[in-house]
Amino acid sequence: MRDVMLSAETRKLYSEFERARLEGLAALERARGEQASLRSLANAARMLKGNPELMNLRLLQALQGQPGKAPPTLVLGASSGILPVSPDEESAI
Repeated sequence: MRDVMLSAETRKLYSEFERARLEGLAALERARGEQASLRSLANAARMLKGNPELMNLRLLQALQGQPGKAPPTLVLGASSGILPVSPDEESAI
């Protein structure tokens, strides 16, 4: 036997199966990336909790910026978040 011809329905089912398999693999890879990101954030939080002086070092590092880029903007003393919210707007939220 040299050539095997599959029916249109069989080809369609196979392509749907393959598409679902690839979508599953992509979702798994996204979940792994998210898990790694959360693990990294948790480790950083744990380190900062145990060594508060690391936050000062990280702040100095952030203020240096990267070569060729504009220096970062630093916001200090924002009591209710970055953007001020009036009492009327808070009740609408």
